[in-house]
Amino acid sequence: MDSNKILQAFLELLKNNFSAFPQAMQDLPLLNKSLAELPDDEIEQAVDLIIDWCSERQPLGKIISDSLRQIKLDHPIEPLPDNLDNTFREVRKTVQQKLDALKKAQDEKNG
Repeated sequence: MDSNKILQAFLELLKNNFSAFPQAMQDLPLLNKSLAELPDDEIEQAVDLIIDWCSERQPLGKIISDSLRQIKLDHPIEPLPDNLDNTFREVRKTVQQKLDALKKAQDEKNG
C-alpha cells in the first residue's frame, strides 16, 4: 500500500468533487474527529481509517481505487516520513476546511 498515493487521491477527491456526495459530506465530522485523535506519526493508521471510511461510503471507495490507478504526481514524492507527515497534515487541514465551509453554508441557509 502506497500511503502517499492514497493520501493524494483522497486530497484530490476532497478538493475537486467531494460536494457531489452529500452523505459523505454529512459524515465528514466523524472522519475529522477520528483523524484529529490520531497522533501525527500514525500515518498508516490514518490511511487505513480513510480507506475504511471511503469504502463504507460508496462510490468513494471505488473513486479512491480508480484514482490510485490513475494518479500522477506533478513532482514524484519520495516516501520519506516528513513528506508523509506533510501530506497527512494537508489531509487534516482540508477535511477541517470542508467542514467549516459546510457549517457556514448551513448557517447561511438557516439564517
